[in-house]
Amino acid sequence: MEQGSAELPPETWYPVRILPKRSMWRPRSTPPARRDPRPMIAWCEKELVHPWTAVLEPDLTQVFWFEHNDDAQRFALRFFPFGCS
Repeated sequence: MEQGSAELPPETWYPVRILPKRSMWRPRSTPPARRDPRPMIAWCEKELVHPWTAVLEPDLTQVFWFEHNDDAQRFALRFFPFGCS
């Protein structure tokens, strides 16, 4: 994962931010294992054919950037699925 965000992808790319634990406002926040970037990076390397990049911003926010919106949506649903009730 790259450090900093000096060279952000073009404006047409789609970000998915993984918030640090301190930014979670709900008492039952996302477990730390769900914020581990290694499985996310491995999934991107295996599943995606379009360009993507992962950046760790100075405030420790992990941001995955995708050239295609479909890839960003697949990534978000894979790692942060919506619960049905």
